[in-house]
Amino acid sequence: MEISSEDTSTRQPGITSNTSNPSSNQTNSHFVIAECRRNTAVSTNKNINNNQETTEESDIEEKLLVVYCRGGKLGAAYYTLQTSELFILEEIVDRPPEYQMFLNLFRQVEPSRILLDGKTQGAFVQAVKKTVFGNSHDEETCKLIFISAREYSFEACKRRIHTLSLPHEPSNCTEEERSLFLRTVVDFSQTQSVHALGALLRYLDLNWSAIIMDLHSKPEFMSLKKISLADIVTLDEDTYCGLQVFSSVSHPSGFKRGARGSSREGLSLYQMFKRCSSRIGQIRMRVLMQHPTTDIETLTQRQEVVEYFMRPQSDVVARNICSSLRFIRNVNGLLAKMKALSAKAYQWKSLYNTLYNAVLICEMCESAAQNSKFLEQLASSDNTKLYEMAVYMNRVIDFDLTKSEGKFTVKAGVDPELDRSKYFLNNDYIHYKSKGCEDTIERTKQQYKFQRQRERDGEISFTAIPTRTKQHVNFQLQRERDGEIRVTALPTNHATSTRRHYRVAS
Repeated sequence: MEISSEDTSTRQPGITSNTSNPSSNQTNSHFVIAECRRNTAVSTNKNINNNQETTEESDIEEKLLVVYCRGGKLGAAYYTLQTSELFILEEIVDRPPEYQMFLNLFRQVEPSRILLDGKTQGAFVQAVKKTVFGNSHDEETCKLIFISAREYSFEACKRRIHTLSLPHEPSNCTEEERSLFLRTVVDFSQTQSVHALGALLRYLDLNWSAIIMDLHSKPEFMSLKKISLADIVTLDEDTYCGLQVFSSVSHPSGFKRGARGSSREGLSLYQMFKRCSSRIGQIRMRVLMQHPTTDIETLTQRQEVVEYFMRPQSDVVARNICSSLRFIRNVNGLLAKMKALSAKAYQWKSLYNTLYNAVLICEMCESAAQNSKFLEQLASSDNTKLYEMAVYMNRVIDFDLTKSEGKFTVKAGVDPELDRSKYFLNNDYIHYKSKGCEDTIERTKQQYKFQRQRERDGEISFTAIPTRTKQHVNFQLQRERDGEIRVTALPTNHATSTRRHYRVAS
């Protein structure tokens, strides 16, 4: 498996067709995905361009958090609306009155809504209210919602989990196989976590149309992941403020001040070390700084990676990896859009760039695999499926026309039937490049000449027949042949007006 790359002064991950290189057809195992041009002058602290491909990903993610705390044990689950990801917190001990674990969870998730059971203990409710509404800055806080204890009972929530459908579950599985698969993902002995996950699923089912303002869609779940707070170093809010790990500053504009996500990061440790090349990297780094770990193995891996990239001889590899990280997007968010049939043209290109650059990063880590265990994991990861997906996307999708037309466009020659449909259905400008359809073009020319001849003979009168009204024209001509109507003028297309005038005499 090879991916063509060359070192030049600019990096442009363009798309090249497989047929453009004659030598590429000699071996079936060699494909050219794109020409990768490295930029040796790329700065690691360069912000992402505010172009069309990054506007939607830069928006604030809305998260729904469900929390259950009974008997001194905390269980929680949350859902991200933009990426359709489910997360479940492993049950953990959380002692009153501080409830530090909930505070750490709230700081990491930053939810837009928190759901609590109506029978929750008063001390925990007071701690939640203090955490949610006791922020010093004037930014809009999240909503606190109490749900019915009877409607969201444990048995009802447990039954809802058993009906959960995930994309990575075995295909055509029975109910018993689905239950066995879910037990490998969810530990049903953790009562509070199971109750929180089931309540979250039921709440989404009952209130989905009100949440996203769409009556015809249903909630989608792209993945279910576990999170744990067992290894976290507990820090209170005063410690974070004293160390100045984060520093939230209100937006200078009075119009935007107070809106959710409008605050900016001031002078802080996070601002100093935030040199990420992608939006998803910034989010991940913020979570890591909010979750200081006590796991010595995790800390050792991070130190090895930092030590390797701080060496002067690793500067070229670091710059190349950073230039590829700029194109990495959240795949779950893109797949959720595509599954809902609402993906835009640039999101297909973003998925292709993500697949291509992910394969490229794994191959670049092969030269540094012996220096870090984390880089060794990246280098040894099986990226064959990612490579095949990128190859097939490059063969099928015409990215140039997709960008210019603003809609998903298939390359010519992939499907002859689709090529013929494209020729007839495109109204204003026909992008027709396929071969072997000369007969279709010839038939269309002959039909147009026949109608022109009828105009000269005085049978019909028209100035121009637009492509968009061809079917209507054929229908009117057929009615004329059957003697139902007499056509005095066919639809005319005025260049100075968008209105179409029809004159049919019965």
